[in-house]
Amino acid sequence: MSTKNLDYPNLSQLLEHHLDIQTGIYLLPPMPLGQGLCMSRSPLISDMEWNFAWGNLPVEQSLRDEALGTILHTTESYGLKPVYYSTVEPEKLHLPYHESVRETWMILPQDSLVKRAVPEGLTVTVLDKSEEDMFLSIYEEAFSSPESIQNDKPDLDSAYLFCLKTSFSSGAGAGCNWIGKMNGEPVCIATLLVHGEMAGLYNVGTRLKDQGRGYGWQITQHVIQNALSLGIRWIYLQTEQGSTVEKFYSRMGFVSHSSGYYLKLRK
Repeated sequence: MSTKNLDYPNLSQLLEHHLDIQTGIYLLPPMPLGQGLCMSRSPLISDMEWNFAWGNLPVEQSLRDEALGTILHTTESYGLKPVYYSTVEPEKLHLPYHESVRETWMILPQDSLVKRAVPEGLTVTVLDKSEEDMFLSIYEEAFSSPESIQNDKPDLDSAYLFCLKTSFSSGAGAGCNWIGKMNGEPVCIATLLVHGEMAGLYNVGTRLKDQGRGYGWQITQHVIQNALSLGIRWIYLQTEQGSTVEKFYSRMGFVSHSSGYYLKLRK
């Protein structure tokens, strides 16, 4: 199923929504670069997914060259590699880039959520303060490599944990983090960040020893049903194109909406 020609938000709207709801968690407020461009930047995380320029590049060549120069100068001033996020195929831009990383944006059409029976003993609740360390522990385990967890040396960048912990203290994203417990034992987490009629799904993860038991499906199903009951119209997520994660959410009822491209610019 495709979302083309349907009354869905376009990719630029999804991108701006995503950047807005992540401000104060992983991101600083967008930095205007002029000529219709902005830069999104994380104060601690260096991954390109959180550090890139975006917006509409000028059509006039001289202004376009000036805009690219601004992107290069600004990213270098922060010790970052220059990346431009494109909402159209890179070939249409004629930009000087040396690598393109493609991701899929997925969206859940109304009334398309595939539901499964909830296992006996599983409860899903909004995270409270006493459970924050549990959330961080599951997050670190779920997003580190299995080998590093088995060796008791999680390899997830600690900056992610620090950003999340800081957001707990500041109240950013309050009420949007969820935890699932099986017979009282924490097993899975999810985050659904809401603004207006849209919500972005993030941080769905399960402890290594509990993976493959359907807990990720269940917590996602729960938070989505809760959001829909509150009148949220569109729920979206981002994932690597062709990944097992994309296939997982396709089975849940999500459909591919569009592709975005991280273009690593040449200096």
